[in-house]
Amino acid sequence: MFKYFIKQSILIYISLFFGLALNLFSQTKLQYQADELIGSETAQGPIREYKGNVIIIQDDIKITCSYARQIINTNTAFLKGNVIVYQGNMIMKSEEMSYDGNLKIARSIKKIEILDEGTKLVANRGSYFVNDKKSDFIGNVRIENDSTVIVSDQLLYFRESDISIAKGNANIKLKKDNIYIIGDVIENYPIEKYSIIKGNTNLIQIDSIYEDNVLILDTLKIVCDTIKSFRNENETYIFEKNVKIIKDEIFAQAEFTKLEKKKNLISFKENPMIWYEGFQLYADSILIESEGKKIKSIKAFNNSISVNKDTLYSDRFNQIEGKYITIDFIDGKMSKILAQKDSKSLYFINNENQPEGADRKNSDNIEILFNNGEAENINWIGKTTGYYIPEDKLYNSIEKYNLEKLKWTETIPEINLRQIRIKN
Repeated sequence: MFKYFIKQSILIYISLFFGLALNLFSQTKLQYQADELIGSETAQGPIREYKGNVIIIQDDIKITCSYARQIINTNTAFLKGNVIVYQGNMIMKSEEMSYDGNLKIARSIKKIEILDEGTKLVANRGSYFVNDKKSDFIGNVRIENDSTVIVSDQLLYFRESDISIAKGNANIKLKKDNIYIIGDVIENYPIEKYSIIKGNTNLIQIDSIYEDNVLILDTLKIVCDTIKSFRNENETYIFEKNVKIIKDEIFAQAEFTKLEKKKNLISFKENPMIWYEGFQLYADSILIESEGKKIKSIKAFNNSISVNKDTLYSDRFNQIEGKYITIDFIDGKMSKILAQKDSKSLYFINNENQPEGADRKNSDNIEILFNNGEAENINWIGKTTGYYIPEDKLYNSIEKYNLEKLKWTETIPEINLRQIRIKN
């Protein structure tokens, strides 16, 4: 064993020779500089220790630290003390790292941070693959740029494309609209302004609005299996499979939903259902239009039926159906229901809390007018036929008079939201 000490700054060029497997490809010489060098022979082979203002260079990589321990035979090094890796515009920092000169991989089991122009990435530990310009970070991972924040248990980040793939209770925050999206996996493509979120996904948007100088939190909550976010000029979100939505007093459910933010439109397809203040609406497809922060209209297309439960008997349902149904709102309150084309209605009549039969009609169009959210008048427009059903005939035979398209869901499904991990 031998030791030698060099007290001044030194620049050392080392030629590396590798085993048979590593000889399949040539390696670039490593350049080391330090205030002090200590060499020794060990069972692992020659060891070099560098202390003070250490600089290591390999191709386009530059590493600085306070201490480096190099195992020559394996071409690896252990780095300690304010370790900084430079590659182009990227800076990666940690208190400790290992560097494999053959594979060109830097690893850290301590807190690690990357600054890459407008992107900041931090985690409990991680690896950086020099040739691929790829990071694989694990544990409390957070990546942030000027438009989004992502946190997750694990994250792959590709510097050249700016693509990131977050796994494990992943959250993304869209800063502009204060939107939080949560899922098992988030794939983010910033250049295309596109993200796809998979696995028990949630979207939560929180708006602060003032009405009569009172602060009101306006919240949109959506759960589904998959979310696709297109943050282009039109700003569109697609929700797929087991979609459930709560906004204001509205609950909606479908297998496919599209949210067009600039147009203030939400459309529902594949078994859509809407609940609003005791009313349920069913159709082949449904469209909700907003004006500002309030609902302007709900439109149902094909096989449409609006249903609400009778106030006296739980097995009686007031029903209105048509090819199209439109529900209009004024100041967030229901103002009119209009059923168009081949419309039908069944309404139960009560007088002073006593049932008095039902009225069943067919008409070209049927209109229900509301006053302050309460049904006030019903109008049959165009050719109309119908009949009155006395109460004694209704007894034990209500199903006989129900409209063909009648549907009713007794309990509104619950929305179970995941916890938001992004605190700011």
